[in-house]
Amino acid sequence: MDNINIRFCQIREKLGMKQEAFGEKIGLSKSGISSIESGSRNVTDKHIKLLVALFNINEHWLRTGDGEMFNEIDLIDKINMPFEPTEALKVFIRQIMLLPSDKKKIIDELITKTYNELKERGLLDGQH
Repeated sequence: MDNINIRFCQIREKLGMKQEAFGEKIGLSKSGISSIESGSRNVTDKHIKLLVALFNINEHWLRTGDGEMFNEIDLIDKINMPFEPTEALKVFIRQIMLLPSDKKKIIDELITKTYNELKERGLLDGQH
């Protein structure tokens, strides 16, 4: 088995994703993910480009094993927040970003409902 296949599996595990969910993100079936992780299928350039774009993976690490798994500049760090987000908040945001669309919609509805309730009660900043 090529070491890139092992690193491919390490990415999925680090992200806390099951094979099926991981496959949905990069256009593979659960069996396709399993085949890559077992070494019976190769990681393609297309897979690499998707992993880099979707999960901020360090392409050099993925191809060679040298360096860190993730790029130093995390996309979440680029979000303009009025405070320094904790690592826990960054992980939470990453996990939401990785959810399938139907699950994101449920979370969005919950957040919107909560926001509207707080707004109606005058409990948002600037409404005192």
